Amino acid sequence: AGKSQFGLSFPKIAALDSEAGLARYEGRPKGKNLEFIDNTMSVADMEDTFTEIETLLDEDSNAVQTLLIDSETKFYQNLQHSCLETEEKRARKKGGDVNDTNLSVRSWGRIKQVASRLQNLKIDLSAKGVNVISVSQVEDVKEKIGENFVKVGEKAVMAKNSEYDYDIIINLFTEEVNGEVVYKGQIEKDRTEVTKVGQIIENPTYEIWKDHIEGNSNAETLNTSLTKDLD
Repeated sequence: AGKSQFGLSFPKIAALDSEAGLARYEGRPKGKNLEFIDNTMSVADMEDTFTEIETLLDEDSNAVQTLLIDSETKFYQNLQHSCLETEEKRARKKGGDVNDTNLSVRSWGRIKQVASRLQNLKIDLSAKGVNVISVSQVEDVKEKIGENFVKVGEKAVMAKNSEYDYDIIINLFTEEVNGEVVYKGQIEKDRTEVTKVGQIIENPTYEIWKDHIEGNSNAETLNTSLTKDLD
């Protein structure tokens, strides 16, 4: 749907690539803004990368201008998978049936705790002037109407309520026009007010928000740490 092209249009990118898709752009014109890539699905690696970026920024405030996470869905699913494995080990110790194992309330609480910490790390980087781009897959939201379940919308496959932390949300999609695929994005949220909710943009890129972002580049950055506050 053009998610990689959109993300790669931003300047000085440190990328967390859980789908091994961004690496193919290294050394090519579309990947000219890539500074670093960490190919991983590990939440621990993600946290380490955030720490490395903060260290780089302490040495050079311009070392990284964008954090691209592609995709949040893979990290969130891997987090759930890790907790499910723990539940299965617990079931084996108790002599239970592993096939009947599901995520417990305890595990969901742990997932929420880790997800909140990761979101706070992203907000901390944002406060230092880094653009944070999170790519997510979507899934259908259905409601039972009569005897059938009917699709009533879509939601991002990532930590619950994550969407409130982002200034801009774009639904990326493609359309075929005169036999050619056209990349488009529909604005679902824009706190910058550069675009309007519902607006459809062809080939959305960094250029659309560049003046707003770079116009605020001299604003004072914040040295607060939500992560340390949580700890």
